[in-house]
Amino acid sequence: MPPGRTVRFSLSLCLLLFSALTGAFAAPVGQAEFERGVAASQRGEHQQAIQAYLQAQRAGFDQPALQYNLGVSYFRLGDYAKAAQQFAQLTRDPQWAALAHYNLGLVARRLDQPDRAADHFEQAYRRSDNARLRALAASALDRLPGTRADAGTTLSATVAAGYDSNVALAPDAETVNLSDNSDLFIEAGAVVNHRLSADSTRARYLFGGLHLRQYLDVSEFDQQSLRLGFNQEQILQRWQLDLRAYLDNIHVDSDRFEQSLNIAANARRTLGGGRDLRLHYQAGLIDGGARYAYLDGWEQRLGIDSLLPTGAGWLRFGYQLELNDRDDLEQNGEFFSYSPTRHSLFARLTLPDAGHWRYTLRGEYRYSDYDDPYRISNGTGTTEVPREDHRYLVGIRAQQRLADRTALFVDYRYIDNDSNITAYDYARHQVMGGIEARY
Repeated sequence: MPPGRTVRFSLSLCLLLFSALTGAFAAPVGQAEFERGVAASQRGEHQQAIQAYLQAQRAGFDQPALQYNLGVSYFRLGDYAKAAQQFAQLTRDPQWAALAHYNLGLVARRLDQPDRAADHFEQAYRRSDNARLRALAASALDRLPGTRADAGTTLSATVAAGYDSNVALAPDAETVNLSDNSDLFIEAGAVVNHRLSADSTRARYLFGGLHLRQYLDVSEFDQQSLRLGFNQEQILQRWQLDLRAYLDNIHVDSDRFEQSLNIAANARRTLGGGRDLRLHYQAGLIDGGARYAYLDGWEQRLGIDSLLPTGAGWLRFGYQLELNDRDDLEQNGEFFSYSPTRHSLFARLTLPDAGHWRYTLRGEYRYSDYDDPYRISNGTGTTEVPREDHRYLVGIRAQQRLADRTALFVDYRYIDNDSNITAYDYARHQVMGGIEARY
């Protein structure tokens, strides 16, 4: 998008919003100074406009339209730091957040920060229900050098280290014959996307992902996973669709834990006012391998969630249903079910950026009901016990951008699983920190 065109849009839309809002909300004190600033902006006299806006601010005129117009004038004069400061404050207001992110994208583009610009343009596109703003954000993304829209292949990578208090997810170390069930670990992952084709309504990708976790002492729980697949993104009326087919291969230590062939469909619709609705479906045909043959079977997940702007930040909340039909495990007269039906409720709150940090709070409750009762040996015979689990999760993630394409993160989560079968009770603390990079 040519720079002149984007700036003219920013100013004209700001004036349109001002005319719609000030009649209902503007306080009389300072309004004359504000209107004088608008007139100066229209004449291209942005230094005079800034002086008038600041006078209006000191007089008590404290409206989002003033912050926005002030940011536009700073932008036109090349004072990008002050412009970004004004727009960043507006990201906390659900009615202005999409427009503010769009203009923060313009600022980042002028500062030659394409990755940061892409983040803001994507935020503007996702949060807006204004067709013109969404089109401008999409066009701005297409014209960014070195971003996903221009690059045929992109790579993201993560390197981290952490501590896991309960590696085996057991009530105690003795249950799983370990001297110590807690351990330090290192973790690394990478995801590659290669675009095959794209037009205005559809794009096709090949993708792959690799994830490794290695424990310092409890090496029998080391994990390796590989994912390869294909997906198609397209727009169908007011829905954005993501259709995927992929193969997962997961190993624990050197043994294959699961190999699965999966299909997934995700649909998202913008509802207006910064809100959206998302629907999810995933089905997998699972092969547990020789050691884990009892995991063979099907798994399906259906979910619905929504994004809601609040005074505290952006809240995403939802529900997921998981259905399993596995072979289960029967040996020595005992029976263990691996076919739970699970109901999950979750909420995730992303707080407004505090300086260079972004914080996300997460909570989840999951109820699991296993299809068939367990048969457990009691020394003289077996006892049948229907298994039910209640799992609670809380967590916090903090992320700080280090450079245009790299970020530092710290993640903590606590899980408490309460089962009516004591062997499946456990609590787990996990904390890790690392660096993410995108190329």
